[in-house]
Amino acid sequence: MKYILLFSLILFLSCKKEITQKAEELPALPSNSLLLSTFNKILFVKEIKEGLGNSHQESTYIIQNLADKFSLIQIIGLSNKKEKTFNRRDSLYFLQQINNKQNLIINKSLVSNNKMVLLDEKSIHKRSVAKRDELFGFGYYEFSKPFISANHTKAIIQVDYHCPDCGYGNALIFEKRHGIWIMTDQLSLWDN
Repeated sequence: MKYILLFSLILFLSCKKEITQKAEELPALPSNSLLLSTFNKILFVKEIKEGLGNSHQESTYIIQNLADKFSLIQIIGLSNKKEKTFNRRDSLYFLQQINNKQNLIINKSLVSNNKMVLLDEKSIHKRSVAKRDELFGFGYYEFSKPFISANHTKAIIQVDYHCPDCGYGNALIFEKRHGIWIMTDQLSLWDN
């Protein structure tokens, strides 16, 4: 009888450990195609399109930047302060994604139709130095790649606008409803 109880206890504890481990397992990182698809769909959300179209420049210049852990933790904290948007599992999944340093390969023809020009960091620096003395200076948007929640229904994109003596940074929170990404929140991160 002792052996049966001991065996049952060991079996129970090993099952409990396995269940706990499975609960902590995270899905594989989102593929580049999923990130790109999400990014392209979010880029054309009404509020984003209108915001990018309000530039005083002929073209809207965009570069891709990788958000850092501090920004991501700040965004999650601000978002969860209003309402519980992201859980612990999402936070762990976001941190996994931030360690993936691969840039998105964005199809330039997708954005160039809307007066948007994709540039890399070297091109931005050259252009900003060349335009420094003009009346309005030179401004550009910086987008992070999307950070997708563990269940792939929510996403965060950080958008910063840089210009001489001005600028701002926002985190945009999106939720996928009926297959469409909808902006549910906009968090101010910094303002100059």
